[in-house]
Amino acid sequence: MKLRHVILVLAATVSAFGVAAFMPTQEGGDIPESYAGRPMVPINPSTATMESVRVQIGEYRMAIPRRYLDAPIEKDDQAETFLTEDGFYRTTGVFMITELPDLTPRTPESFEKWRKHAGWKNSRWINVLLQRNRKIGNAGPSDAMFKTYSRMRESMDEFERKGTLHGLEWLSHPSGIDSFVKFEDRKRTVFISCSRPNHVPMPSCSQFIAPRPTLNVKVTYSAEYLPRWQEIETKVRARIEEFIATAG
Repeated sequence: MKLRHVILVLAATVSAFGVAAFMPTQEGGDIPESYAGRPMVPINPSTATMESVRVQIGEYRMAIPRRYLDAPIEKDDQAETFLTEDGFYRTTGVFMITELPDLTPRTPESFEKWRKHAGWKNSRWINVLLQRNRKIGNAGPSDAMFKTYSRMRESMDEFERKGTLHGLEWLSHPSGIDSFVKFEDRKRTVFISCSRPNHVPMPSCSQFIAPRPTLNVKVTYSAEYLPRWQEIETKVRARIEEFIATAG
């Protein structure tokens, strides 16, 4: 497979979700609704509180404050039931929005600022898509394509090697995509894909992280924050571990 095709797969955008109103029960829980025949828990980020939603993504359980979430929680198609006996929603993943530098969730005030801010230019917001890996065991999606150092080298003919930038190997493609990678012991440990300023008006980067076996994370942020890729990865990993620890 050509590396060009791999990049396009890795940089695929997240499907848009409709946002429904949050419906509390008398006990303070959620009433699962149905959207296009799929069970879901609606999320309204403009009025959400710091109350946590308990989710189970694959084998991992997490308690995530509602203010992080920006899309309904949908049932995992492979799960027999949506809600576990002890109150966790089984889902394939969640979509979150958080703010640099501390990865804080939106407040009602900052939500208005976020809503009015168009595009990635001068944006401190980052998108975090957290999913279970459904296809290739404990390797991330890019690990399947770039399984070995030699295989990646064999498929880099269409890329121009630009040297190093921010401690990463810099590969440039004529399509307007720059890729930044790092290998340790012949294993790919970092993969970041960025659009270039001369190709799009507001360039962004997508960074792929595997914080736990069978968990994949795609983090998208303004390209101006590429120099802080290590800080972003460290904080995203820490926040996910916090969600897992809070779930008990």
